[in-house]
Amino acid sequence: MGFFTATRKPEASEIGYWVDPQFWGRGIAGHMIPQGVSLLADQGATAFIARALRSNTGSLKLLERNGFTTQGTDAEDLVTLALRIAPNTYRSADSEVSEDGL
Repeated sequence: MGFFTATRKPEASEIGYWVDPQFWGRGIAGHMIPQGVSLLADQGATAFIARALRSNTGSLKLLERNGFTTQGTDAEDLVTLALRIAPNTYRSADSEVSEDGL
């Protein structure tokens, strides 16, 4: 169906996600982002970055709904978004994260 990744870097945890096109429009990424960020926050992460192509408006909007703000665009048209939170306080605008992650 898809996957969520996270790479810890000194300045922030960089997240990424992918959903198989046959499953688009079902809210899968909308669950992955808050669940992944919440799990990372539970481990002490407080700064996050994500990147998406400027043309990927769906992904950009989804990240923004989950608290990320645009920081800039590079030469390859990759938009960088960032999120900073206080420890253990993350809750997305779209959903509460339940025990089973959905």
